[in-house]
Amino acid sequence: MAKFTRRYNRKRIGLSPGSIDHITTSSENYSISAYCYGEDILEKKELVNPSDLEKLLSSKKGSVWININGLNTSIVDQICSSYKIHPLFVEDILHLGQRPKLEEGENYLFLVLNMINFDTIKDEVIHEQVSIIFNQEFIISFQELEGDVFDPVRLRLEAGKGKIRKSGTDYLAYALLDVIVDRFYLVLEQLGNKIEMLEEKVLDDPSIELLYEINRLKRDFILLRKNIWPLREVLNSLMNNDMTIVSAHTRVFIKDVYDHTIQVMDSIDTYREMLSSILDIYMSSISNRQNDVMKTLTIIATIFIPLTFLVGVYGMNFRVMPELDWEYGYYTVWGIMIIVGLSLLLYFKRKNWM
Repeated sequence: MAKFTRRYNRKRIGLSPGSIDHITTSSENYSISAYCYGEDILEKKELVNPSDLEKLLSSKKGSVWININGLNTSIVDQICSSYKIHPLFVEDILHLGQRPKLEEGENYLFLVLNMINFDTIKDEVIHEQVSIIFNQEFIISFQELEGDVFDPVRLRLEAGKGKIRKSGTDYLAYALLDVIVDRFYLVLEQLGNKIEMLEEKVLDDPSIELLYEINRLKRDFILLRKNIWPLREVLNSLMNNDMTIVSAHTRVFIKDVYDHTIQVMDSIDTYREMLSSILDIYMSSISNRQNDVMKTLTIIATIFIPLTFLVGVYGMNFRVMPELDWEYGYYTVWGIMIIVGLSLLLYFKRKNWM
């Protein structure tokens, strides 16, 4: 099930803005990788500590992409300090549960995004926070968890095909945004398949487990919508930003990603409407099932009303009742009750009430 608990650490009262003393999120497992790339050059390095970045930057040629897997508080603080990143942005990187947004630094742009994945083992939608800082010389990405959807971007860098090696860091930032948005399509495909299966089950055999499944899927789509809606605002700001960090050439591609977010929003709204329809079908199926049960009970009760009347008449304690002394009275009463019961059954059958 999609997790709706706020993944943040409560800030202690009285701390100064940008303080990270209150943040307890700190992963012991982290890795730092760096790409130095240009049209004719590509160099990949796995770094052990942030101090290696200074050597890398001093000898770099072309643009630099630094990716940090795992939010270790001291490592993130060191890297951001070396690049003179504002303390408020450092706090946002480590303070999980941020809403996707775009902020302007002194000579860089700061992005907070949420990367969506579908865990097939746990059968749930998961998301992790991704923070991106970039200017015309470098781009730094901070990931909450190991593993990501950036492998296609790495392969494009290593293959040297297309525009990614020929363009600047703003185009690489676009490429990262593009794969994050494209991931929504894969998650929607998974959830769409579940909705189709759910619709068939609701029609065949509605059960309380299906109601829980419908509710879980509705929560999943709410989670997706909460992440894609502000992302549209981020992309719109990137397209209309006056800073020269994002070139006019890249803004055209960002517009394409913006169109993708609109398509994702339309798909989410469509699936939510389908879930509402499935919920209506479920409630109608349950109501029809209850009506069938009540109809069956009503037919049984209706059949036994005249039989109960006959039994009640001959159960009276009168001394003079001619039928009581008749040799075939008992069998006659039984025959009358059977005929009455069968007659009612045939009548209900002709009326299609059963």
